[in-house]
Amino acid sequence: MSTLETLGALFLIVVIIGVYFAWKLYRAATAYKRTEFVKAMSVLPELDLDLDSSARSDWINLDQLDFQEEHLRNKGADHVGYFSHSSDGVEIHISLWNYKQRAIATLYETEEEQASGQASFFYELIARLKNGSICVSSNMHAALNSRPSNHAMHLSQVPCVTKFFRTLKSNAPTDVEFIKIKDAKEFFYDVYTDTTEWAWREEQIRSDKTQQALIDLKVKPSEELMQQLIELGHSNTVDVYTEKARKRFARHSSMNLERWESIRDELVFIHQKMKLQDLRDAIWDLSDQLSDEQEDLLDRLEAEEVTKQSYDALNVFKSLLSKLDIRARRVATMSSPIQSEVYLPRSLKE
Repeated sequence: MSTLETLGALFLIVVIIGVYFAWKLYRAATAYKRTEFVKAMSVLPELDLDLDSSARSDWINLDQLDFQEEHLRNKGADHVGYFSHSSDGVEIHISLWNYKQRAIATLYETEEEQASGQASFFYELIARLKNGSICVSSNMHAALNSRPSNHAMHLSQVPCVTKFFRTLKSNAPTDVEFIKIKDAKEFFYDVYTDTTEWAWREEQIRSDKTQQALIDLKVKPSEELMQQLIELGHSNTVDVYTEKARKRFARHSSMNLERWESIRDELVFIHQKMKLQDLRDAIWDLSDQLSDEQEDLLDRLEAEEVTKQSYDALNVFKSLLSKLDIRARRVATMSSPIQSEVYLPRSLKE
């Protein structure tokens, strides 16, 4: 091997070693950021709540469980089922009951993996209101958490969950009736989804309470970290309200099940929680493809919208469709649960 070849080989080795260590440093930096992000997420409620079916035999506090369930049965409550959920090393057991369609009773047991054989036991009663819910809980920690005003929570140490109903009535707004709860599990999910969506809004993420919780975890609440959390929260908000609109549309549509199944995944929902990037994604969902000219025009239109003081997602989207000459069919307009419109690609019929 010539001198030049030898020097070339040595140089290549140095470059490879340099790239390798740069890659290692990059991995270490991104892993640190990812760890910070994961730790930061832990001060906010989980975005996804998956309830797995479980059994009574999984519980540790069986005496307390039997005591509460006997009183619920005696009051005519219907048992919906046993469920479990794992979160950050904690196993949560839930016994869900429909209390005469006037409220749901939830019995909880939380077991930490590191404290095998020991578990905390709590119980709650939740009633549905026209625009939210009201809850009475035995869990003092949950009662201290911030919640939206339309999902009020009250603390009580009365030893039986069925006694909570009187507290619910006394704390409910004057002349407000509880709305019937036909599907207890769906209502349970709805309350969790609504309170979680609220907790992940920008004003809550930037609140003094959340900032202090991050500091207590030794996580620096940098602006970069805040923006990451806010973007994730916004994405969740869009998904939550899209699903609300989808359910509303499905309930009030006259189409049969077969037709619904055939177009469900093609429907595009536009609502007032959407930002420009969300509308851009919807444009792509409605078009087979965009030409280079259309993409350039879309970039310019977005830049124009950013400079405007007022923003209305529905009007902006209609303007984008028109200026981009995207052929889409509006099949519904809804004012509840949020101002929204439903579109299909022109190639599909409702």
